[in-house]
Amino acid sequence: MNDMLRQLRGVVSLLHEEGEAGDVVDWEAAVAELGLASFPADYRGFVTLLGAGSLEDSLFVSIPRPGEPSAPLTVGRLPSDAYDSMNEWQDSSLGSRPALVDMLVWGQQGGFKFPVGAGCR
Repeated sequence: MNDMLRQLRGVVSLLHEEGEAGDVVDWEAAVAELGLASFPADYRGFVTLLGAGSLEDSLFVSIPRPGEPSAPLTVGRLPSDAYDSMNEWQDSSLGSRPALVDMLVWGQQGGFKFPVGAGCR
């Protein structure tokens, strides 16, 4: 992933006058607010390089915004009303998986939100 981020960094520097398009996140405050151990390094690198936003108005990427839980494109917990549609995820015969209450929504595509297990409580 680091090689891909380096290549993207070169492309972004050509597309943006300032050479940067990413967001600055207070990661310590974000993990504390969401009760996580950490966010994955490749996700932090992606956010630093590209930030929140959309790709082709199709894939929307959210970022943690400590103290602003209702801001647009903000990482948050998977809503409890989504649990019923994820019965297969909860099937214990499929192996160990993070509990749905620990899942974060980090993006969406066409109205469907993507949960991701970003850490443990």
